[in-house]
Amino acid sequence: MRKVLTASSLFLFFISCEQKKSNELKNTYEILSLLTNKYLNTIVLKPSFPPPVDSNNNYSFLTRDSLNTYKRFYQETIREKTVGINPNLMGVKRVFGIDDKCFENKALINSFMELNEVQKINLNRIIVYQNETILGLKEISDNHFNDLTTTDIIIQFSRIAFNNELDKAIIIVNGTYDKLDSVTVLYYLEKKKERWHIKCERGLSIS
Repeated sequence: MRKVLTASSLFLFFISCEQKKSNELKNTYEILSLLTNKYLNTIVLKPSFPPPVDSNNNYSFLTRDSLNTYKRFYQETIREKTVGINPNLMGVKRVFGIDDKCFENKALINSFMELNEVQKINLNRIIVYQNETILGLKEISDNHFNDLTTTDIIIQFSRIAFNNELDKAIIIVNGTYDKLDSVTVLYYLEKKKERWHIKCERGLSIS
C-alpha cells in the first residue's frame, strides 16, 4: 500500500512539474512577443515637420517638403521588415546596480542572477503585429554585426526569471540597429488580467 501511495505521489509531482514548466514556457513566449513588438515600433522614427513661416512662397515649399517626409515615413512604416533574433536566451551575467524598488521581490532578483545557462527558443512561437505587415523573423549568427545588412534590427533576449505565481518577471533585452546604435535595457514586467505589461525599465548601456 505504501509503495502504491509513493508511486502515486511521484506521478502527481511529475505532472505538477511538467504543468509548471509548460506554463512558464507559455509566459516566456508571451513576454518575448510583447518586447519584440515594442522594439519593432522603434525602427521607424516619426517625422518632424518644420514650423510655418511668414512668407507664403517659403511656406509652400516647406509644406511640400513636409508631405514628402510624411510619405517616406508612411512607406517605411508599411513595408515588410526583417527582425534578427538570437535563437538562444542568453545566460545572465552579474548586473551591478540592480535593486528591488520596482517590485520589492529580492527572491526574484536573486533567481534572475542564477540563470547562467543558455536556453534555446523557437522563433516561430514569437507573435508579431505591425500594421498587418508580415515581419520576417530570422535566426542570427554569433557575430551578429554581419547580419545588420539584412535586418532592420537585431534583438537579443536574456533568460527570464519568474516568481512562483508566474505574474512577475525580469529580463534583459539588447536592441541593435547599427554597429554604433545599440541599447541594452533591464525590464520588470507584471501580468494583470492575463496580459503582461512593462512595469518599469532601466537602461544598462547605450552605444
